[in-house]
Amino acid sequence: MLTNDVAHAVHPPTAHGRRYRDALGRANLLHAATAEEVELLESGIPVRIK
Repeated sequence: MLTNDVAHAVHPPTAHGRRYRDALGRANLLHAATAEEVELLESGIPVRIK
């Protein structure tokens, strides 16, 4: 699974933007909890989380 990490972005100014950020964060959390491996791609460099 590949998604954007919107938690490190600027606080969304709209309610819709905040709902999207929260929903994507929950989806990332649920997938990461059950995944065998988790990596964060930071400036093109993979950082192993799990």
